[in-house]
Parts: sequence; structure tokens; C-alpha cells
Amino acid sequence: MSWILRIEAMTATVPVWFADLAEIACRGCLLLIVAFSLVAAARRASAAKRHFIWVSAFVALLLLPLVSIVAPQWHVRILPWRAASANSHRSMWNQPIELTADGADELAGKNAFIPPGGSSTSSTTADLGVDGAAVVALSNGSWGSQGLTAWSLAGLAWGVGVAATLLPLFVGLIRRRRLELESRDVSNGMLGSLACESAVQLGLTVRIRILLHPASVMPVSWGTWRATLLLPAEAAKWTRERLRAVMLHELGHVKRRDCLAQQLVHLACSLNWFNPLSWLASRRMKMERESACDDLVLEQGIEPADYAEVLLSIAKTIRGGAPSSLAVVAMATPSTLERRVRMILDNRRSRRPLTVFVVSLGSLVAVGLLLALAVVQPVPAQEKKEKYEPTASALADIAELKVGKNDWPQFFGWKGRNNTPEGVNIPTKWDVEKGLNVKWKVKLGSQTYGNTVVANGKVYIGTNNSGGYISRYPSRVDLGCLLCFDEKTGEFLWQHSNEKLPTGRVHDWPFQGICSAPFVDGDRLWYVSSRGELVCLDANGFADGKNDGIKGEIEGTHEADVIWRFDMMGDLGSSQHNMCSCSVTCVGDVLLVATGNGVDESHINLPAPNAPSFFAIDRNTKKLLWTDKSPGAAILHGQWSSPTFAVIDGRPQALFAGGDGWLYSFDPKGDGKGNAKLWWKFDANPKESKWILGGRGTRNNIIATPVVYDGLIYCAVGQDPEHGEGVGHLWCIDPTKSGDVSPELGVDANGKPTPHRRLQAVLTNNGEKAIPNPNSAAVWHYSKTGPGFEQTMHRSCGTVAIKNDLLYIADFSGLLHCLDAKSGKPNWTYDMFAASWGSPLIVEDKVYIGDEDGDVVIFKLSAKQEMIAEINMGNAVYSTPIVANNVLYVSNKDTLFAISADGK
Repeated sequence: MSWILRIEAMTATVPVWFADLAEIACRGCLLLIVAFSLVAAARRASAAKRHFIWVSAFVALLLLPLVSIVAPQWHVRILPWRAASANSHRSMWNQPIELTADGADELAGKNAFIPPGGSSTSSTTADLGVDGAAVVALSNGSWGSQGLTAWSLAGLAWGVGVAATLLPLFVGLIRRRRLELESRDVSNGMLGSLACESAVQLGLTVRIRILLHPASVMPVSWGTWRATLLLPAEAAKWTRERLRAVMLHELGHVKRRDCLAQQLVHLACSLNWFNPLSWLASRRMKMERESACDDLVLEQGIEPADYAEVLLSIAKTIRGGAPSSLAVVAMATPSTLERRVRMILDNRRSRRPLTVFVVSLGSLVAVGLLLALAVVQPVPAQEKKEKYEPTASALADIAELKVGKNDWPQFFGWKGRNNTPEGVNIPTKWDVEKGLNVKWKVKLGSQTYGNTVVANGKVYIGTNNSGGYISRYPSRVDLGCLLCFDEKTGEFLWQHSNEKLPTGRVHDWPFQGICSAPFVDGDRLWYVSSRGELVCLDANGFADGKNDGIKGEIEGTHEADVIWRFDMMGDLGSSQHNMCSCSVTCVGDVLLVATGNGVDESHINLPAPNAPSFFAIDRNTKKLLWTDKSPGAAILHGQWSSPTFAVIDGRPQALFAGGDGWLYSFDPKGDGKGNAKLWWKFDANPKESKWILGGRGTRNNIIATPVVYDGLIYCAVGQDPEHGEGVGHLWCIDPTKSGDVSPELGVDANGKPTPHRRLQAVLTNNGEKAIPNPNSAAVWHYSKTGPGFEQTMHRSCGTVAIKNDLLYIADFSGLLHCLDAKSGKPNWTYDMFAASWGSPLIVEDKVYIGDEDGDVVIFKLSAKQEMIAEINMGNAVYSTPIVANNVLYVSNKDTLFAISADGK
């Protein structure tokens, strides 16, 4: 029940506070059921022991909410699976959460995809291009909808119930005070002396006050460290034996702290007034309390028959009753008298008092039970979880776009960036010289770092101008070129030409060309050029014979039709280092972009530390939605990663890898004021690592693109390939947390957090140190598993690919690593004996990876190393192989090959 309400609270069906209250109530029921069972098992033990069990249970019931809040949670998979599927967070990618302004602030920053303060349903869904059901409307507080008023009334009803059940306790305290004022203190008389004698018999050392009330009231006692006995006026005429029995009984309550226990029990019952088990347990506790005090009396040598006669006589002659059963402890009540007399006269019953050993053992058991109930968090049984299929997730994401169902329309195909396309009979044999299984090949520039994209019958790739496709730009003219070819024939269609920036290599390194890949949807595409511009193009070029965008642009059959440009350097003030290589992705109509902001030619100075590193922009209107400069002055070198998007546990996340070596997660809607809204950030380097120019240090930035797989994030660190080899790190991250979720925190000698520094986070010579982060989101970390070369994760430019829980990544030192994606345990490594710049492709049950020697190595998708083939492409392979519509695309540095099973 409690787990179901918690799931509903995650989807905003019920408020979180109500789910938590229901969960604590369910745990309380379980605690009381255990107490009933223990009392039943102890039916032959003394009443004192059974009473101790009840009191311990009620104290645990009071502490349960507090311990549940402060104690860490231990997830135990014991409940039946209730969620729609194991991939429910992926099925929510296109499901809006509708909120009005009343409900938006409560859920903003939790699970709702809206900015603080709320936005209309139409803007939330339209801006992101979402549709679908599972919509919860928190509006008007109506009973027909899951309105807030219904839950507010539920909370109010609980509060009224608590107040109503606590009222008798306060009334009893007032009545008790009035009785004190009406009574006469006789502590110094004969009654006081007898009370002192009885206290000595019981081993009681507290001060005792004896009050005589003029009315015929039931003998009662109260107090913990100062005892008060209230007797009727006729008690002065009672025999010594009767007085002694009464005083022993009431002082027994004082010795056992029964008045305090009674009030704590009533407080627990009031907080759980809706739970009948608590009231039944309270009644049973009171019965055992009186029997325990009766046993104390009998242990002092009073005959059972005489004591039973005293009880009956008092119950018969005194009609006034107890002033309040909550503020005091009465000697005899008619409702329990018959049972007590039977127990008093039963000589077979155990009357042994509590011992220190029993109290200690019982307290340990109570604490253990409390911790177990507070800490254990039932979750669905793992074996019921559906197997995650990354290819299905990719196909579902692609289906949202106006492209072919088996196209590969952006960098790594989809927003989750896991390169696992669908394919059938993808070749493992071809020959680029003889043309075996080569469908077509086309020349590119002299240097190709761009990655292939296929959409709507066209193939796109970035390179330089050495191919000389456009007559006005001969091949000797250095340009950044986005080329478009026909998917079936490889025929050249058009080229978008980017002239070199006048600032030279600091911003636009010679002959590097276009290093990014476009995002294509319908007849439009968006990409980041070598000039630091975000460009929107007509995917059909000028084939329609008209200019659909910027007037004055060069028009021609093989020219690109530019719709609009956004100059990141001019409009945002960024200063890319050497090149821009961000491959944008899109959430509805929102493009996510990294600027590439970095250092100047000195590799020391940051010309624009306050310029944005990341931003979101409307793809239709070119309206800037939000910017973020989190890496700021801590940027190490450049920023060449690409953004990723995911919805995990209902929270939409735009993931950016920063040039400072941190991974950032933002709400893709921003804060509504033009700024980013941070979910979490993760430092992917050890705090003591240090950045040293030329790659001689141990601190790295992130060139790889984050990958989403089954609700987790995977990302590796690396450096500019020109910096050479070095130790790297691969991380698996839980993206459900918030704030700084780094594995470590830096603190100074006084334990205060260290600032966000560029070169080294923790300076040990200043007394600073790294400490474990209790809020860490690190699931596992892979770096060095041994002293050997092949036991080390080296720096990487590449991105992971994962399928069937098998993770593959190539590092710049030429190793292909295969790991278990859930545990991080390495399965095997393979030395390619050449640097690898790209990323693996997983299709069907095969893994493809290229290297700088021009080899494409093919492995079986397996936890055991099984090489299928190694094929040379005739030149270095810097990009990543892809598959679209059952065709394999591989580019070397100057040629793009389309490879199919039959070469057709």
C-alpha cells in the first residue's frame, strides 16, 4: 500500500506528504502487529514483561517518523512490480505533466517539466513538442479531478482528529490540578509514614506527597520523580492492611513510571487516531500495567485472597471514580476488575518483576525492530523488470521526427546518444579496393572528423573543402563544408560552405573542416559550423528553385539554402578554441547547444570566462531561451562535447559535459528568466588531480558525449588528442539525485568547502583534502584495475555504446574495453595498436570500431572476446560507423563508403 502511494506521489497523483504519512502509518501497523505477536508469545511470562513489550512498541511508534526521515534507506526488493514497464521513464518522454499556477510551484524542480511559478499547459507541451496521455491536472481543487483541496481536507481531518484525541489529556491535567487544590496534604501524618514504609519495601527513593480529598474518589497516583497519592477522606479510617495494599499498588505505578508511559502511549494513539490497532494495543497495555502492579503487591507478602477482597471492597464502596485516567493512574476500574481478580487468585501465573537483563535485551530488540521498519524501503522485485532495449528506445525517439523509421537523423541517431541502430544482415566482409559489398563511395575533403547522418533519402557529413565540389571554391581554398549526398546513389546534392574566420587557428584551425553532425527533422536541419555559428538549412537545398531563407545568399543547384544563422561568438561573446564540434540535439522545438568556449593561443588565458558554455534556443524563431556559464573561468582547454537529453523518473534532463571536467544536468526549460536551472553536477575527475599544459597532468576535460542507458548516465573523460595519452576515467552515474553529486568533496583544513578551481580542486599542501560525498551519484568508476597497460582506462575522445548490459568504449591509447554496464566489471580489452578517435557501433549482435590505422574491427556482442573480422579502409578512420536502413556507413579521412550485404 505505502509503495503504491509513493509511486503515485512520484507522478503527482497524490501529494508527497500524504504518501509519506500513509507509508509511516503502514509501518506503524506492522510494528503493532509484531507487538501483538510478541505479547501472545509471552502469555506465560509475567504481566510486567508484557507491559514492557507494549510500552516499547509505543515508544518505537512515536520515534518511527523521525527515524524514517533521518536514517538512510535500505531498498529491499520484495514487492510486486506495479509500474507500467521497466522502461517507463522512456515512455514518458512525450507525455506532458499539466499544471496550473496553483500546482506548479509545488512540483517545479521535482518531477514536473515546467519552470518555477508555473506555465500554461499549452506552452509546456507545445514548446517541447510533446503529446500523450497520463496527464494529471492539479486545478481548481475539485473533487472530480485529483484536486489539491481533497488532500488539504484529508490533512485537516488528521489534524482535527489529533487535537480531539489529545483534548482529554489536557482536560485531565486541569481536573487533576483542581483536585490538588481541593485536597488536604497529610504527608506528615500517619498516612505519610505508612507511605514511606511502603516505598522502602519497593526500593523507591522519590519524595512522596499524600493528599486526602473530601469526596469519595478512587485512589490514584501520579508523578515520576515526585510521587503524589490521592486518597478519599474515608481512607483515614481504613485498616492498616488495606492502606498498605493500596499504597503498595499506587507506589508501584510510581516506581514503574506508569504515568509517564501512559501519557506517551496516549500521544502515540492520538497521532495514529485513525488506526484501531493503536487503541486496542493501548487498552491491552493498561490491563497489563495494573496486573504488573498487582504482582508487586503480592511480592511484598500480602495474601492473594486478602488483596482481591481489598480491590472488590474499594470498587464497591467508592462511587466517584478516577478524576482522569489519562492524567493519573487509578487503582481499580470496573471494566478490568474481574480479570484482575482472576489473575491475582491464579497461583500458577508468573509474577517475576523486570530485571536489568530483560530490559536491556528488550530495548535492543525494540531498537532493532524500529530501525528495520524505518530503514527498509520495499521496492518492486527486480526479476519482474522488463529487459531494457536501447534500439527500441532509439526507434521510438526517431519516430517522433519527420524522418524514415530506420534513418539515423542526428549524432548517434537519437537524444539518448547510444549508437545502437536497428539493422538486418549488416556486412562483416567488404573490400574497399575491390568494391566487395560497397554500394557506393564518395570523396570527401582531405581531413574528415564529422560523423555521418542519414535522413529522408539524404546523407550528410562534415569535412573540409579538398573535395572541390563547388566551382566557386576550388579545392585549394580551405573551408568548413557540410556535404549532402543522395542516399541511394551517393550523388552529390549540395554543400554548405564556411569560409575561415579571420582570427585564424585560435578559433578555426586549418583544414579541420566541419567536426559536428547535423540534426535533421523534416525538410530542415541544424548544425554548428566551423565559424562558431548555429545554422539552420533547408534540407532540400535549392532543388525547389526558391530561396526559403536569408536573402542575398549565393543561390545555385549545389549551394545550401540558409534559413537562419546564430553567431555564438558575436551574439553570446564566446571564444571557441581551435574549432566548434557540438552536434546539437532537440527537445520539441528547443535546440540544445554547446558554444565551445575555451582558452586562447597561449592555452592559459580565457578570453571570455563569463560567456555562456551552454544554451537553449527555439529552432523556429531563433529566440534565445536560456544560457549557462557554469564552467566559467574553470575551463581547462576547449569544449568539444555534445548535449544529451533524457527523462528519468519523470524529470527531463539536458546533459552537458563541460570543459572544466564536470558533467551538468539542467532542466531544458530553464528557469523562465533566461537562465539555466541546474538539477545536478558531477566532477568527473579526482579532486587531487591536476591540469598541466600539454597533457602532462592528471586532470581531464570531457570530449565524449554522455549516454543514457536504462535510467543511468555513462561518460568518459579525455583531452585534446594532441596532448597524447594519459590515465582516464569512465563513470556510471545515477541521475535521480540533485545538487553536487560528485564522488568527492574538497574541504580545507577547517572542513569548509574549497572553491571551484580550474587547475586543481584540492591543494594538499594547504591542508585541503578530498572527502567522500554522502550525496554522490557515482554508481561505479572504471580507471585502473591493475598495473598493466591493458588494465587501464586511458583518456578517451569516444562515447560508450551499450546493449544487453554490455558496454563498449575505445580509448585514445588504442584499447577497446568491454564492461558490464550495471557493475562496471571489466570483461575484456583488445589492443588495436592504433589510437581510436571514434566510438563503437552496436548493431544486431556485432560491435564495430575504427582506428587511426584505418582498420575497422568487428566483434561479436559478447562478454567473451570473439573477433569476427578486421578490415582496412585504406586511410585513417576518425569518425564513428553508423547504420541506417540496413546500410553501413564508414568514412575514413577522405572517403565515405556505403556498405551493404549485397553491395546494392
